[in-house]
Amino acid sequence: MDALDLATRAVAVLNALALPPLRIGGATLRIRYWGVTPPAYWSGGAFANPCVRHQHGFVEACHALVGRGTFQSWLPDAAWPLSAGDTFVAGAGAQHRYGSDPRHHLGCCYWAFTVRAPRAGATDGEAIALRRLATARSRVLRDARVPALLEALFREALAGAPRPASLARLHECLALTLAEATPAEATPPRPAPSPAELSARAREFIAENCCRDVRVDEAARHVAVSPRALTRLLAADRGGSYAATLARARVATARRLLLDPDLPLKRAAAACGFGSAAALVRAFRRATGLTPGAYRRRSLGAGG
Repeated sequence: MDALDLATRAVAVLNALALPPLRIGGATLRIRYWGVTPPAYWSGGAFANPCVRHQHGFVEACHALVGRGTFQSWLPDAAWPLSAGDTFVAGAGAQHRYGSDPRHHLGCCYWAFTVRAPRAGATDGEAIALRRLATARSRVLRDARVPALLEALFREALAGAPRPASLARLHECLALTLAEATPAEATPPRPAPSPAELSARAREFIAENCCRDVRVDEAARHVAVSPRALTRLLAADRGGSYAATLARARVATARRLLLDPDLPLKRAAAACGFGSAAALVRAFRRATGLTPGAYRRRSLGAGG
């Protein structure tokens, strides 16, 4: 059983058990819920672009099990790349969202919790650590203890007769590990990308994938924005619609391919995403004022 299957089976058990609040030193930890976001969540249908900006009144921790993606927060205003093994924590009240790499869909498990801890000035080390966890800003961290504790917790949940005391202790260790790791091992954030940077990333992705039917929602997921937001970004940056951006990328690819004098027009059209040679001719003439044949002859010095 792989990590994703293990998590998927275990979270249903953990939610059904509904552990009581846990006393850890002078603090109280309450688990609100567990969940799993499978890689299939990002594949079309109702969940074509689920990574909307949102916030909670509690802390939410997510652990990436497979794939790659991006975590973006507005407290602080920063974005981090994600890969399997990373844990991203959204602080209470912090607006955030996460998105998936379209080629390597992100799969993660997540758990939400609240912490009641003494105010500043307390001397209980565990309570102080948990208070720091509850009040810290959003961040990403990589700590080898987290996946090990999660696996132990999930396997205990799936045991024939899960032991509440063991589950409570594993939850406690997991919370304290996150608290300890946050200041020392948090991934340094980078500034959130500007609209121009997001637009440039999207155009680069479109250019790299223009040979196929790359959709606006797919390009939007790549830069962790909604399709509508991406359309506005592209229009503000260089003008035109998503379709126009895709057509420009295909024509640019066609320009390079046409420098091969032996490449048939039909094959050139297919290689840059046009459904037919006629579609290539129409788009190329619209963009350059030349037919592909005339462009090839002029570029190769064979007349105009």
